[in-house]
Amino acid sequence: MIDLDIILKKLDKYNLQGFSHTDEGLISHLKGTFNILQSWNCSESLCLSELCHSIYGTESYRKQPIDFSERENIKSIIGSEAEYLTYIFGVHVKDSLWENLSRKDDCRLSLKL
Repeated sequence: MIDLDIILKKLDKYNLQGFSHTDEGLISHLKGTFNILQSWNCSESLCLSELCHSIYGTESYRKQPIDFSERENIKSIIGSEAEYLTYIFGVHVKDSLWENLSRKDDCRLSLKL
């Protein structure tokens, strides 16, 4: 079972509440996404990855609240699988994701590194 309060307390050191995102701010957006996936009974790793999905920035969300040098610490907070999904979400090229919709197989994802 995920203890959201403990995880958010560990993430407090990154001052995520100080970043804007949508009308309510980044941390509200992240918690809202987490809650949606949890209500769909998604895996713990997927829910936790979405709790952190924009922490490394994205193509659309150009702010980078947490530097890639903190990946090991984030792994210790949310787990390796969740952090990896968070990382991939932050570094993927959106167009390469959408291109997969027209493929029957051989799906691929481009990364902006």
